[in-house]
Amino acid sequence: MLTGKNTEPQQAVHYFMEGYYQEGTSRWSGQGAEELGLEGPVDDQETFFNIVNGLSPDGSQNLCARKLNTSKRRAATDFTFSAPKSVSLQALVGGDERLITAHQLAVQKTLAIIEERYSYTRATTEKGQQLIRTNNLVVAEFDHIETRELDPHLHTHALVMNMTQLENGKWYSLFNDEIFKNKKFLGMVYQNYLALEIQKLGYEVEARKHGQFEIKGFQEEDLKEFSKRRQQILSAAGENATWAEREAAWTATRNIKQKINPEELKAKWREEAAALGIKFVQPENPQPQQKPRLVSYENLEDAIAHCSERNVAFTQEDLEKFILNQGLATDVSQIEPLVKANPELISLSHQNRDFTTLAAVNRELATIKLMQSGQGQVNPLAHPEVVESHLEKTALNPDQRRAVLDTATTTDQFIVWQGVAGAGKTFALKELKAIAAASGYTVKGFAPSAMAAKVLSQELEVQAETVARLLVSEPPEEIEPHQIWVVDEAGLLSAKDALALLERATLEQARVLLVGDTKQLSAVEAGNPFKSLQQAGIKTSYLNESNRQRAPKLKLAVDLIASGRIEEGFSRLDENGCIEVVTPESKIQAIANDYITATPEERARTLVLAGTNFERLAITQKIREHLKAEGSLGTATTITQLQAKDLTSVQMRYTHNFELGDLVIPTRNYKRRGLEKGQLYEVVGKDNDQLTLKASDGQYLQVDTGFNKAVYQHQHIEIAEGDRLRWTKNDRQLGRRNGQEFVVKALTGSNAQIEYLDSGQTEFIDLQQAQHLDYAIVSTTYSSQGKTADHVLMAADLTIGQESFYVAVSRARYSLKLYTEDKDSLLALVQSSKAKENALVLLRQKELEKQHQSRPEKEKVTSVAIVTEQPTSKQQEQRSEEAEEQSYTESSPLHPSPSVPLPSSSPTVRTQPPKFAEISIADSQQEDTQLTIKQTIDALSDQELLYLEQAVQEYFLQPVAQVPKPIDRQALEDKISQIKTQLDSLWSLHATQKKGITAMERLPFHKLSNKYNATLEQQLQSLENIKELFTRKQQLQSIIQEYENKIENHDSWKKQQKTVEMKIIAELLHSPPLQERLNNIKDELWRKEQHKQAGLMVKYQSSNKQSRGIRR
Repeated sequence: MLTGKNTEPQQAVHYFMEGYYQEGTSRWSGQGAEELGLEGPVDDQETFFNIVNGLSPDGSQNLCARKLNTSKRRAATDFTFSAPKSVSLQALVGGDERLITAHQLAVQKTLAIIEERYSYTRATTEKGQQLIRTNNLVVAEFDHIETRELDPHLHTHALVMNMTQLENGKWYSLFNDEIFKNKKFLGMVYQNYLALEIQKLGYEVEARKHGQFEIKGFQEEDLKEFSKRRQQILSAAGENATWAEREAAWTATRNIKQKINPEELKAKWREEAAALGIKFVQPENPQPQQKPRLVSYENLEDAIAHCSERNVAFTQEDLEKFILNQGLATDVSQIEPLVKANPELISLSHQNRDFTTLAAVNRELATIKLMQSGQGQVNPLAHPEVVESHLEKTALNPDQRRAVLDTATTTDQFIVWQGVAGAGKTFALKELKAIAAASGYTVKGFAPSAMAAKVLSQELEVQAETVARLLVSEPPEEIEPHQIWVVDEAGLLSAKDALALLERATLEQARVLLVGDTKQLSAVEAGNPFKSLQQAGIKTSYLNESNRQRAPKLKLAVDLIASGRIEEGFSRLDENGCIEVVTPESKIQAIANDYITATPEERARTLVLAGTNFERLAITQKIREHLKAEGSLGTATTITQLQAKDLTSVQMRYTHNFELGDLVIPTRNYKRRGLEKGQLYEVVGKDNDQLTLKASDGQYLQVDTGFNKAVYQHQHIEIAEGDRLRWTKNDRQLGRRNGQEFVVKALTGSNAQIEYLDSGQTEFIDLQQAQHLDYAIVSTTYSSQGKTADHVLMAADLTIGQESFYVAVSRARYSLKLYTEDKDSLLALVQSSKAKENALVLLRQKELEKQHQSRPEKEKVTSVAIVTEQPTSKQQEQRSEEAEEQSYTESSPLHPSPSVPLPSSSPTVRTQPPKFAEISIADSQQEDTQLTIKQTIDALSDQELLYLEQAVQEYFLQPVAQVPKPIDRQALEDKISQIKTQLDSLWSLHATQKKGITAMERLPFHKLSNKYNATLEQQLQSLENIKELFTRKQQLQSIIQEYENKIENHDSWKKQQKTVEMKIIAELLHSPPLQERLNNIKDELWRKEQHKQAGLMVKYQSSNKQSRGIRR
């Protein structure tokens, strides 16, 4: 494990030099320490004092650019590397001190990676303040052997000093954010290096959770006996807590360290071990030539699949963490060459080592192309006059009317309603449904979650289901005409589901209306297609007026936040008393008290929110304690609760991600494996390739992991009469929906009677069976999207971001209260977006950064700039007056804009940054326009005229400026028609083959039949042919679509005012007088450059003459 915290100078000196026994187990390390002449043990208190205070070792020089009060200065960051408990026991109690050396070597290798990758400083350069990699650190390492509870615990404090040196020899403060950001990865690197070194010593190791391990051979009870500190952390955070939650508990439960002689401790530990009968492991023969685990391309492909399932962008460290977690003793340095060579990965930033994938880019492009292919392809639902006549009789606001009108009159197959929270989208949808029904159309509802689909079904009175169910269902044999699919909460669609949805809608010829809000939370899986489609030009109606908040002050604050004025909205909430500052210890109690002091009726209309499940459960238990005390909770019992394990589909293929006691539910029947859909199977054994499962009838099954399944952990929780609970899994057979809430009305024996809050219906559940349920008093912010409550109480923590903040504050009608430990920190967090990004946006950002870096001293011209002398104050006043009468457009080529660099063939003359004047071309006669431009060009300096010529050349070299090369459209359409005929024939053949295979599969031993296998091969070949023809058809269609887009863009470009003006400027630049002037300027610059080169050559030749008597 690796933990980290900053320390002040006085703390560092007191803890490491004054308050601890020193045995010489300390050392200076790092390239920066070497540069300062620091080596060997850290045993000179004066030198250590100087270094932590930012001075040179002798104290004569201040190495920091800024002088800070020592009480405010970050002296260093204490990164603590902790060996596994079995290693500590074997080394410190069992006496194998070779393990201490192995630990130190693993720390050393990990620090080398920190130095190579994450040593940065902030420095001001010609480009402004930048992060600069320095590749050097000053580190003081201290080896300690016990916990604060005096258990054996081998660990090293690597005190990374707040100093690093640039190439120019100057010292700066260390920017340590990247080290903290990658702390979990570095902890895994240390564990893998340590595992390899331990294997070299003859020990076997076995993997544990969170990338950790233990020496094989120790009893679990023996490790726990010497793990009081770990038990403290698990008691505070919970057995299934995340890495971040354990770290928080680690900080919260630290005691003051005691000062005891190490030899006394070791003697005490040996006595305890003997009394407990602990047997130490006897290692086999050392294996000094032991090699690290080999990393293959397949390992990397799995890592890419794992990372890209949840995010379109990820870092090299994300890939490395996955691979390190697949097997111990992996050398992380093997992975980077594979990453660089992988064709699927697209680098977004070499400095940040982040990537997207070719698959993500292609998926997004395919989704956009489907949307574009549906533009102008359908008939309007009704005539605009008919729609407007209908809307006049409604109570819709202007935004809602415009959205309904746009949707009813559009000719686009796919459209979007982008609406703020509480905009009354469902209210407007009812009117759209009425217009659609009058025109013979059927409206169907879809949503990402079962609860959202149910709400849409009830409010719109239409058939509604989840998007997932639509996508797994078989397409109908006959297409139902005149369908409109309304997809609510479309912002929660993943990129994969959005593409599949548009493909299915295209197949069924259905119109699609996507309804959502890009300002709210996005999908758990990768991508943000709702945002991507809007950026790509899908027809969008905006509903910006929220009707949810009933309290005027609250409405004003929420509206400000919705419009992007977050700081102002935050201030309004603060002024209104909506933000309460609490201590970490009192936060849970404060929320529980405010909930309990409300009446039962008010509680039912109150939404309590938390950012994490850990905090959600803590608040829930505190509230339940109060409910028990007041008698609102009655008879209680303990039940088995099932909790889904958060695994990606790739992780589910590896047996080491399964724990004994986990429960597996197949999502379909697997006869060969003996598995039935929906049945629970307990994991009772595992090896590297297979799981041993126990069925409910006691039968044991040996199976591989290559089947579709859900995986659950089980734990015991208390429920009582009066408890408010919710289902956590859909069950169509029993009519249960994920998120559906109910109250426990009675507990009788092994049954519980429950009553649903949405319908009042009751049913009995068997408490002897494990149940997919959880407490419902407190929700996570993510699960609250789509809900509305009169009152909202929210625990704001470090997980909050711009989107979750907006979701939380926009749930409330009348009152809102946020509980935070620090208002300033909270404000900073809520202004930072955590929305899922799209691959194309990231690639555009990369290209912009690339362009910016390639022209550091010149500003890019996006439109032609006219450069003039600095105006006098009188001229400035005159222009200010004229500016009120002039109108400028962004497309005008005479609008002020930065400059471009000179052509590479022309020598560059450094000048002050040019100053641009704004000149508007009025709608006057052509001659007047030409005269105006000519007069301005004549006034340009030589350097500025060259900039203008280059900008004009670049403008007419743009792809859009070129006339598209003609295509033989008829020939292409004939080919597409032929392919369609071939595809129809192949699909018919495939259906016949499928029918034959299905019939043969009913026969026993069908797999032994040559006919069956031959037909199976033929079917696979048919699918390959279909895939090939379909791809070819798409390519031909895209050629036609691309040509049409180019023609349309070129025609539009030619008509732009900017292009008209550019042509005038180009003609003037090609006039004989200006051509002569430009040639003279270039000739003069060329002569100056030649003279300069000749001078440099003479100087170079003279410096190379050999001289005697000169010593280097």
